[in-house]
Amino acid sequence: MPANKLLYRMPFPPEQINSQQIISPETYDELVAVVNLHDLFPIISFGSLILLVLAWSFFGEIPIKVSGRAVLSYPNKVIDVESSITGKIEQIKVNPGNCVKKNQVLAVMESSDIKQRLEQEKFKLNYLYTQHQQATFLENERIEIENKLVKQQQTSKQQSIKNNEDIIPISNAAELEAIRQQKTSIFQKMRNIQKITPELKEKQLQEIFKQRISLIDQIQNARHLKPILENRLKQRKLLFTQGAISQDQVIQSEQDYLQNSQQISQLEAQLQGLDVKKPEIEQRYKENLSTISNYQTELKQLESKSIDVRRKFKDSLTNIEQTKAELKELEIRQRNLVRENLQSINNRQNEIQQTKNNIDNLTKEYNANKELKSATGGCFLEIIAMPGAILQKGQRFGSMEIKGNHDEIVTVSYFSIGDGKQIKPGMKVQVTPDTVSRERFGGIVGTVTEVSSFPITKSGASNLVGNPEIIEYLTQGTSQNTALIQVKANLTTDPSTFSGYQWSSSKGPELKVTAGTTATVQAIVEKRRPITFVLPILREWSGID
Repeated sequence: MPANKLLYRMPFPPEQINSQQIISPETYDELVAVVNLHDLFPIISFGSLILLVLAWSFFGEIPIKVSGRAVLSYPNKVIDVESSITGKIEQIKVNPGNCVKKNQVLAVMESSDIKQRLEQEKFKLNYLYTQHQQATFLENERIEIENKLVKQQQTSKQQSIKNNEDIIPISNAAELEAIRQQKTSIFQKMRNIQKITPELKEKQLQEIFKQRISLIDQIQNARHLKPILENRLKQRKLLFTQGAISQDQVIQSEQDYLQNSQQISQLEAQLQGLDVKKPEIEQRYKENLSTISNYQTELKQLESKSIDVRRKFKDSLTNIEQTKAELKELEIRQRNLVRENLQSINNRQNEIQQTKNNIDNLTKEYNANKELKSATGGCFLEIIAMPGAILQKGQRFGSMEIKGNHDEIVTVSYFSIGDGKQIKPGMKVQVTPDTVSRERFGGIVGTVTEVSSFPITKSGASNLVGNPEIIEYLTQGTSQNTALIQVKANLTTDPSTFSGYQWSSSKGPELKVTAGTTATVQAIVEKRRPITFVLPILREWSGID
């Protein structure tokens, strides 16, 4: 019995089973038939294929190619021959079709630009000579006036220094001596007053004290005698009435009594006078103290005056030094005037010399630029300049074809702007000549070396290729002003092939690749995952942004 079959068979074939039979109670004890494994192979194969497609859509790559038309050529180019100077053409020494070498004379010209500059420099030189003479005369006059003024100032300052140095020390010494004498005199007076004032006061007070004691004693004696004299007068008046004594004796007693009273009054007056003298002594003492204070003030003033005199003396010395410094500044000013004059003269002479050098250089340049020479070797295609015409610097003289390296062939291809802007230097390209079957041999492998930054017109492409008919053939179906992107590529060499170049899918055909062959160029500009092509469609169907 086969291993992939069950031991019991169902009472009816599986294709006759329906839903009622499956859920029927009578079928519970019946075994289900097992499907043959060979029947699962289509399902497994289909699922694997789907998985492979999904994996390829996420991890695989589809190259995005752009195509263009190209021509194989030597790296020749047509350039415009421009004038390096401005001038009038006197004679043209080449014709269209002539081939010239580098530095070969193309035309004899008169350089109006250089000639004009040369005349300007000569005029400038004459002007500089005149200006130099006038400026030198004026500067000499100015320096002479400045020197006179400086000498006057120097003489005045030197005389001032001499007078100050001679007079100021003497005047300062005299003032200080006068101050010293005044201080000595005042100091002596002050010392005398200070010395005698306390002694004089004490002596006068003691004298008053003695006089007061004496007067008090005399007053007391006189007052003591007064009652006695009064009693004697009364007795003598009594005795006179009795006739015991004469009247003269009474008068004598009366006179003695009056003299005693008068003496007491005089002594009391003198005593009062002594009381008045004491304040006077105090007042004189205070006046003496005030005089001493005044003397001290005068001494301080004299000391301040002495300080002022010394300060003025120092200021005078400082002024002398300042005047000496001003003298030095005047000397420096004189030297600066001379130096500035020399510098000004040198500057003018340098400018004159520079102008002379410019004239010499322009003269040499004028002579050298009388001939328009070719900057490179090549063959003239056309000459648009005419004898007698004014040719400006940078203006076109004609066009020349420059020969390149004939050992190397390059590809010059043209793409639409949209396709060409996707190509970058370093990208690989496949160049299939129109004489070769792409399906059989593929294409020559090349590397992009240059992509034009801006679109180029058909006329611009013709200048590079040198054959307008080929460009017209390559760009069939486009207008004359259609802009194209120009791409240059180097072909990869392979010595093992007959053509000498590396082919993408074979050894290539047994033919030599030559310049002028037109070709189709393909460049891989991008490699995209297949899923990226499906996602936009899914978004559009689902409406998901």
